[in-house]
Amino acid sequence: MVDSETINKFIEVTGASAFQAIQYLEETDDFEAAVNDYYSSQLENEKGKGKSERPVNQTKASAGPKIRTFNDLNSNSNGDNNLFTGGEKSGLQVENPDKRGDPFGLVNDLLKKAEETGQQPDTRPHEEAPARQFVGTGHKLGSTDSPSEDGFQVGDGDLYRYDDPANARYLADLNAGRAPLALLDVEIGQEVDVTVHKKIEKNFTPPKKARVGFQGKGQRLGSPVPGDIKLSQSPEVQQETQEEAEEEKQKEEAEQLGTGDSPVQIRLANGQRIVHRFNSTDSVAQLYAFVNEHSPSAREFVLSLAFPVKPIENNEDTLKDAGLINAVVVQRWK
Repeated sequence: MVDSETINKFIEVTGASAFQAIQYLEETDDFEAAVNDYYSSQLENEKGKGKSERPVNQTKASAGPKIRTFNDLNSNSNGDNNLFTGGEKSGLQVENPDKRGDPFGLVNDLLKKAEETGQQPDTRPHEEAPARQFVGTGHKLGSTDSPSEDGFQVGDGDLYRYDDPANARYLADLNAGRAPLALLDVEIGQEVDVTVHKKIEKNFTPPKKARVGFQGKGQRLGSPVPGDIKLSQSPEVQQETQEEAEEEKQKEEAEQLGTGDSPVQIRLANGQRIVHRFNSTDSVAQLYAFVNEHSPSAREFVLSLAFPVKPIENNEDTLKDAGLINAVVVQRWK
């Protein structure tokens, strides 16, 4: 069920009756499509009336060959292959139509209307000019452009081919003096200046795209500082890595600290200091084995008390017997 507000809007835009408004709105269930369908039907009715008013003998006399060339299109009354109407910097470019019913008729009508409108000066005051014009690349008078014969183009946009039936409505709307909403990106009831340029000599050539720089993400090879490589990681991965490192560190510290009742401070030859808790019943040989395991070199060494300097040589003694509980032991190379 169509609401009254949409019906009134349709009547205001098209001037149709309430019955017609309801009919077109219910068929399409889309306001813009309903307006386009209404205008298209009106255009077809006008063309039908014009054909029925022609004398029969005139129709027969004007019948020509079914095969037409582009020379036939060039020989029409539209004049030179120039700009006809519209603003200086906005334009609708029209090229030669392809096979689609009678494509010459739609394009010829459009070019003829453009020529007639272009010969009339724009008498509108400045404040009455359209608030928003079609924005696109147009053509100045006397300028040249790459001609094509495949379809029509709006500004520097894509080509709308004549062999696509979906593009027929756009030409019909332009011939009826209406701006296709989807094509020109305008609103209902908005005025728009359209520049028409006939181009039929060559096939359409898409404009070259401007070169743009690389916009992706790169990976830097190498490192400014040798050995200093930092890889970006997500916060979750960084947290897990940090936790693993802390656990490993605690494990090493616990291993070095030990669980015995007799702490011994060991100063290695490289300056590293280790505090480990041995059992008082552990032997001196076990102390040597611990230092050898944590020694930075495989060189032979001897352990001695820090003060007084006295070598520890009896491997059979316990740490308690050797007086090493709470002592400071120094590693020296032989």
